[in-house]
Amino acid sequence: MPKTNEIWISAFSLNSWLNAKSWSCFLSTCQDAMKATLVRLDVNDPVRRKAESVEDSARYICSLDPGSSRWVFGTFSNRSLMEIVIASPQMGTPNALTMTFPSKKGEFDLETISLIFEAANTILDPFYSLCDLQERITEKKKLTGAIDFECELAGMFWLTYFNRSYRDFVGYEKIALLSPKDYSSGGVSVRLGADPTQLDVSTRRDAEYRFGKELFVDPQDESFKRRGAHALRFDQLRREMTNTET
Repeated sequence: MPKTNEIWISAFSLNSWLNAKSWSCFLSTCQDAMKATLVRLDVNDPVRRKAESVEDSARYICSLDPGSSRWVFGTFSNRSLMEIVIASPQMGTPNALTMTFPSKKGEFDLETISLIFEAANTILDPFYSLCDLQERITEKKKLTGAIDFECELAGMFWLTYFNRSYRDFVGYEKIALLSPKDYSSGGVSVRLGADPTQLDVSTRRDAEYRFGKELFVDPQDESFKRRGAHALRFDQLRREMTNTET
């Protein structure tokens, strides 16, 4: 069993994350699932500002200049952590949510983590999200720096979600071989096993090869990937989002 004490959820979206109702719904779902309260929420780290109600926290997340970027950090009463990045248009990067779940005596509440993963996919409408052991995610870090999501995605993990555009891009016939969960939005998520601590690295790698290895990061590969050659460009994702809404 891997030596780990954290599971991470990361979700990436191009939608506006300045909707207080969405954040109120998501935070309420997290609190109910974990049976824990959001106790601190702050634009500074370490986090000192006390969180009030869910509605107040949702308003705080959204209270920024639409032309600027904001990093928001949160802590829950069960020691779970949350980091939200709402990116300005000038950044050229997606909005990002990262949630960190510590183990309790070496064990994880996988059902609760799965519920929060599903809530993020449903409420925050990411184009791609993932959930796995911390070291399985961080080992995907590129030698050349941050991942450019217009060139490639991070990988296949214990839980991986693709929105409708990526479902069609990868090909549903490939995804169907892994018994996906279908969402009403048209997105799909894949679970590679019952427990990430018992999941071989080869299982994750085999899933990447099944979907097309060029779509995903190879940390040792320093070769250049052209934007849009193996992954969807942001303008393509936004255009398809607009077509779906209309």
